[in-house]
Amino acid sequence: MSSQRPVITLIGENVLRIKAGTIYEDAGATAFDKNQGDITDLIVTTGLPINTNQLGKYTVTYNVADPKTGVSALEVFRTVVVVDEATPTITVTGDNLATVEIYNRYDDAGATAIDKLQGDITHLIRVNNQV
Repeated sequence: MSSQRPVITLIGENVLRIKAGTIYEDAGATAFDKNQGDITDLIVTTGLPINTNQLGKYTVTYNVADPKTGVSALEVFRTVVVVDEATPTITVTGDNLATVEIYNRYDDAGATAIDKLQGDITHLIRVNNQV
């Protein structure tokens, strides 16, 4: 019997970008051993589930060993990047059409900003083109 390593093959892409707040279902992988044949059901997967409510980069790791010889495959990795693609909602405070007499000071009433994932992000609003 050979001590050749089993081979793991990812199903799908090795780098995935997914939208925050969605459900992530991993496509998995297959494993083949020269002596044992298909050993996909023996794959050990770590790094799941992915927290899609938290932006960031996650790694899913797959490994398997020949059940008779104990020889392990080279680990295979999938990178899952959770991104925020939702547009925040900005709401003007006060009247959306403001009238100011010439030579008078204009005091902007401001606005609020809410992001579906991050909540209140009003502190990130930048005002441009002040009167």
